[in-house]
Amino acid sequence: MTIKVILLLLFLSSCSNKYFGTIDDDYYPTKKIVYLEKNKIERSSNNINLLNSNRFENFNIFNNLKLNLEVNDFNKIKKLFKNDSISNFVNYEGLILYISKNFILNSYSDTKITKKSQISKEHMKKNDRSFEIISNKDQLLVISNYGEIFKIEKDWSFKFLAKLDKKVDIIRSGSEKLLFIDLNGELINFDASTNLFSSIDTLDINFGFKNRIYDTNVYADVTLVNINTNTLAIIDHNKPQFLFKYTLDSLNILSSVGEISELVNTPFLSENGTIFVDVSGKIINFEISSDEILWENNLKENIVDFIQYSNALILVTKNNFYLLETKTGKLINQKEHEVINPSHISLVNSKLFLLGENNLVLFDLSTSDLKILKSIKFKNNNIDSVGYNDGNYYLKNEEAVYTLSE
Repeated sequence: MTIKVILLLLFLSSCSNKYFGTIDDDYYPTKKIVYLEKNKIERSSNNINLLNSNRFENFNIFNNLKLNLEVNDFNKIKKLFKNDSISNFVNYEGLILYISKNFILNSYSDTKITKKSQISKEHMKKNDRSFEIISNKDQLLVISNYGEIFKIEKDWSFKFLAKLDKKVDIIRSGSEKLLFIDLNGELINFDASTNLFSSIDTLDINFGFKNRIYDTNVYADVTLVNINTNTLAIIDHNKPQFLFKYTLDSLNILSSVGEISELVNTPFLSENGTIFVDVSGKIINFEISSDEILWENNLKENIVDFIQYSNALILVTKNNFYLLETKTGKLINQKEHEVINPSHISLVNSKLFLLGENNLVLFDLSTSDLKILKSIKFKNNNIDSVGYNDGNYYLKNEEAVYTLSE
C-alpha cells in the first residue's frame, strides 16, 4: 500500500494544473478509494427486470438510441434507397429528410425520393462539408460543420441566418439558444432571436482521436458528450458551462483496474453513479461529484458495444455477452453468442438484437441461455448506424438505407 501511495504522489506531482486547479506539493486524494480484486466478477443471483418496449416518433432517426424499442413484425431486410447523404436523416411530417452530396434537400416517402431545394453555391465550397438538420422551436434549421446556420422555409428553400466560420459540433437545441463545441473545446451559444454567437466557456482538450460518432446523453441538469476518446464534456443546463473538467484524469488516478484510454461510447448516469466503459474491457462506476469509485471490473476482452437496460448493463465482445447489475457490477449472466464480427447491439421488443457480419440475431433475454429466437441473413457491408422511428427499425451504411420488413 505504501508503494501505491508513493506512485500516486509521483503521478500527481507531474500533473501540473491538469487536475482540478493547482496541485500543492503535499496533495493527494482524500476521498475513499474502493479497491476490488482485479479482474474478478462476483456472480449475482439477481435477474434482469424485463420491461415493456417503447413505441415513439423519433425526429433524428440515426441517433443510436439506447432504448427498448417496439418494432413492427419483421422477417427480412429491405433496401429503401441509395445513401448519398452528407447530413443526418430526420422524420418530418411523415417524410424522411436529408441533404445529398449535391447539396440538395431530399425527402423519401412511399418508395419515392423528391428533390425539395438546393443550398446556394456560395455555401458549397468546402469538400468536407456536412450538415445537421434540427427541429428548434417548431422550425427546421440546418447547421453545417463550419457553423453556418440556415432556416428551411415553408416552400423548402434555404434562408441563410449566420456563420461562425470554424468547425463545430452541435450539442443542444430546442430553445432560443443553441449550444455548440468547437474543435478547441470552446463552448458557444447561438441566440436564435438575434442570430448572434457568443463564447461562454472553454474545456482543455486532452490528446485523443474521434473514430466514431458518440452519443450525446441528455439528463435533467446536465449533458454528457465525448469530444474525443480522452475528453469528456459535462455541461450544466442551468448556466451553460463545463462542470468537472478533469473527470477522466481523476478517474484514471483512482482506478485499480487500469486507465480508461478509449471509451466505447459516452458514459451514462446510473442509479448511483456514472458508468464508464472502455474498449479494452474495463468498466468503472464512478461518482463524479465526490471522486469515488463505486465498483469496477475488467472483462479482459475488447468491448464492441453496450446498452443499458432496466437494472442491467449489457456488453458485447467478439465472442460473448456479459450482463452486469448496474448498481453493484455483479455478473448476472455470461453467454457465448457465436455471431461473427458483431458490431451493434439493440433492444427490440424486449429482446436482445445483435448485428453481425452476415446476419441479424434476436436473443431471448428471459432465458438464462439467451435462446436464439430469430436469425436473418444479411451481409453487413459495414453498417455504421442503426435507427428508429414509430415502429420502424433502420440500418445504414455508405451505400444505402435499409429497414426491417415482413
